[in-house]
Amino acid sequence: MRRIALLIALFLFLLSAAPVSADDDFQLWSQFSIPLAQWDQLTLSLYAEGRFSNDVSDLAGVFVGPKLTYKAHPNLSLGLAIKRIDLDGDVGLGDFRADGGGPEIDGRLELELAPRFSISDRWRFDSRHRMELIHRETRSDRTRFRHLTRWTRALGDSSRWSHLFFANELFHEDGDDLFDVNENRFVPIGFQRGLADGSTLSLFYLIQSREIDGDWSHNHVIGTTWSPAP
Repeated sequence: MRRIALLIALFLFLLSAAPVSADDDFQLWSQFSIPLAQWDQLTLSLYAEGRFSNDVSDLAGVFVGPKLTYKAHPNLSLGLAIKRIDLDGDVGLGDFRADGGGPEIDGRLELELAPRFSISDRWRFDSRHRMELIHRETRSDRTRFRHLTRWTRALGDSSRWSHLFFANELFHEDGDDLFDVNENRFVPIGFQRGLADGSTLSLFYLIQSREIDGDWSHNHVIGTTWSPAP
């Protein structure tokens, strides 16, 4: 119990410090992952995401596409995905307002490696290393690399949420040094629970930091992830 209290105190401290670092925009990201078919260790799913920016007043972007996941080992998954992404070419976010300009339509091929390990009965470590080949409608194509680490802790049966987690993801472009990061997404706290219908819901707070032309911008993001029962 004392350890749980210390963890909660740490996360509250990180959360209270977040507004100092994230002062540009407040956004909402809603993600959905729907299994479509499964063959032994191979799973086909559909990913969809909507992002709202400008203090959650505008639909900022839409991401949708199929994904194949192969469970090569109990501690390792391989992924292949294709996404259609509707974005605005000037700001990197979509603008679907009636008085706005036409959106940019991008395509993205994703290859990923996702190891995971159980540290103890309650703690689990997950990571994901992804290469993205991005075709952009109005700008030059690019290759991007992403490295995600996430720690998850199982909570007691008396808790409303079944798991608590925190995570960080680093981004860099092809040709850049591994430590030359141009975007970072930090999740100081997140919660996960199973719903009555067997589906899973996650709720998290994220700080997105991006470098554009040498200047860094920071955004608050409230995120949700929903997956139906398998």
